Amino acid sequence: MLSAQTKTMIETVIPPALHTFLSSHLQGSQARRFFRLDGFDEATYRGLLDLLRAGGNTLAGQPLWVRTTASIPGYEEYALEAGKSATWYRNHVPPGHALLLIFNRHTSDAQSLKDIYPVTESLLATEGLEHLVKAAFTDYQPSRSQIQVLDEFLARLRRHLFQPQLRDLVAFLSALNAHLGQHPGATMEAAIAESLPHLGLFHCHELADVLNTPKGDRLLRDVHRAARLGVELLDETQLQAHLDRLAEAEFDDDSLYGGPSPEEKRDLLHRFLTEVLTDRDELLRVLQLDWREVAPVLHKSRRRTRAERLRELAAALEDALAGQQLEISALPDPVQDVLQDLADGREPEEEGLDALLANYGDGLPKSLRNKLRRLRGVRRLQSTDFIAGVTHLAVELLSPLRGELLEGATLRVRFDDRALEKIGRKEGEALLAFRTLYGGVEETMSHVQWDLSTLWNLARQHAGLVGEEEEDEEGEREKVIKVNLVFHISVIAPPSPAGGRGDGGEGYARADLIWRYR
Repeated sequence: MLSAQTKTMIETVIPPALHTFLSSHLQGSQARRFFRLDGFDEATYRGLLDLLRAGGNTLAGQPLWVRTTASIPGYEEYALEAGKSATWYRNHVPPGHALLLIFNRHTSDAQSLKDIYPVTESLLATEGLEHLVKAAFTDYQPSRSQIQVLDEFLARLRRHLFQPQLRDLVAFLSALNAHLGQHPGATMEAAIAESLPHLGLFHCHELADVLNTPKGDRLLRDVHRAARLGVELLDETQLQAHLDRLAEAEFDDDSLYGGPSPEEKRDLLHRFLTEVLTDRDELLRVLQLDWREVAPVLHKSRRRTRAERLRELAAALEDALAGQQLEISALPDPVQDVLQDLADGREPEEEGLDALLANYGDGLPKSLRNKLRRLRGVRRLQSTDFIAGVTHLAVELLSPLRGELLEGATLRVRFDDRALEKIGRKEGEALLAFRTLYGGVEETMSHVQWDLSTLWNLARQHAGLVGEEEEDEEGEREKVIKVNLVFHISVIAPPSPAGGRGDGGEGYARADLIWRYR
């Protein structure tokens, strides 16, 4: 239920915004002449008709036919005339006129009028945002940069969380206008953080510092998830867990500044968890509690899911590409597919990742590049020629890292003994064959950091297995011996100044080489 103040505020914003929105669609080369209003309340229609009546029933300088499908007291002249349907008016618009049909009651011919441009609350809240902002900001004139901050915030909100309802959006915009008008020097970021309750979110002071960043998006997701607790039926175990945390929570005393006391805050949160608050003003009192205080009660830190981490990566990637002045819609299709998959919480295709890193990787932050490379998966190469395999993978790993490697970065090759589930005669023979072929490789290729000591030890320990005779030796010799030895090849950072291990900090890239012995 809306308070009288909120209702009045909304009624003074939506009609003028709707009026200018319609006017904008009557102008220019793509001008429209037929409009159908549907889904607004009667107060909005009354406000719009007042504006049209005051303007002599013209819009953007054009004469206008306006008809309501049901009579509105005080505006009877706009009702459909007896014997004439809405379809009749659509078919008999005089030359040079525009038609505005207000569907404040369903009609039997509504289906045949679907071709008329429909204007709904949802359309005004999205395509008409510019007009809503102009109508809402009556006490404060935001700068172009402030409008850009607001536009980006609402775009991210729609993309990552939800589409605000028109009335909530108008209340939010009006709250921004009031805050900025009453607090000279306040930033748009601070005003947004202060006005979140009007969007059904908890007030979050800390959001101002990270607004329109991936970190800010994560924070908003947490705030939104907590706010949803007030409209969901919690199971007994979940409710009790929240109530237990509420009993232990400590709250600031804001009563000296006209705010709630700790006891009042505790009571508000208790009712929020145990009742469905239908009174908007009461709900606002809960949501105006700062996230810093309510988070220990309503938000339990948890391990993020894989899908959540992918969505966060998508947000960070979009920010980085926008920082390069790149339009997402203009990027190659495989790259756009990567962004869409990540935004949907799905693993992207390797082809798209390769194209993204090859064409735009140099302009991305290092940490983001590394995340995308790790996402691509570990490259695997099978080869019967160990030296050729190492060289091939070294080129593959090092080429994309040109200009990025720190001095002292190293290529490391490590034998993975855990890949051998057992070591029998065939495995022992493979180990001995490798030692025979490649023993001394550490001295020959000294620029590589080798970690093969485990392999050499295993070869010595199991040398005796190779000479063992078995009863079915003749049959065994007829079989082809196939054994895979696995090696991890990594490009690793140099040792830290404190003397830490080179691989203990950060690896640049990794691949697996499978040496096949047969």
